[in-house]
Amino acid sequence: MAAAMLTHHLEKLVSEGKIDSLPVVSFSGGSVPSNEVNPICIQAMEEIGIDLSHAFPKPWTNEVARASKTIITMGCGDKCPILPGQDCVNWDLPDPHGQGIDMVRQVRSAIAENIDRLIENDLKISM
Repeated sequence: MAAAMLTHHLEKLVSEGKIDSLPVVSFSGGSVPSNEVNPICIQAMEEIGIDLSHAFPKPWTNEVARASKTIITMGCGDKCPILPGQDCVNWDLPDPHGQGIDMVRQVRSAIAENIDRLIENDLKISM
């Protein structure tokens, strides 16, 4: 959800002429990915105009971690591939797995707040 939302927000800023191009590439992965993207997450993201219907679960690997400048985790703890000296930020959010739509909407809102802060504070882009 977070990678798709970040990309969506940045693409909107490009279309509005606030930035020239996407300043980051985001990757979404899991420490133990399931066989499919959570259908409730797909529904919650669809509600805000983000289509995850073609998304698929991907694992975090050491190779992906090495290629990353910053890794943002969401409560995976020691299961996430973090390399010594790497910039890592944990957004301690509940796992939407097995949750109903109301809880997933709350997680989605928390992700949106974190992304807004990331764009404004870390990427220094005014929204």
